Amino acid sequence: MNLRWIATCPDDTKDVLLDELVALGVHEPRLLYRGVAFEADLETGYRAHLVLRTASRIQRIVGELRADSAPALESATADIHWPSWLRAHRPFNVSPI
Repeated sequence: MNLRWIATCPDDTKDVLLDELVALGVHEPRLLYRGVAFEADLETGYRAHLVLRTASRIQRIVGELRADSAPALESATADIHWPSWLRAHRPFNVSPI
């Protein structure tokens, strides 16, 4: 089963990151501002953490939301089952893409 990921990097190195992902076996990666989006199974996602040299972070996409206000964002995030993703003893960040 393929999962959605984003590998972040400085914008001027994303072409190198794209080449690294293709060498890793990722099919159809997509360039983003300061990163590359890709789909891969869990094993490949974990391998990306180990072998990618140009990626600053590898992030798993757990949901995609559209919101034009803070209340709309709060409402949209209520549909995500957060206990499946977050643990009370681990900190986390939320950032817009």
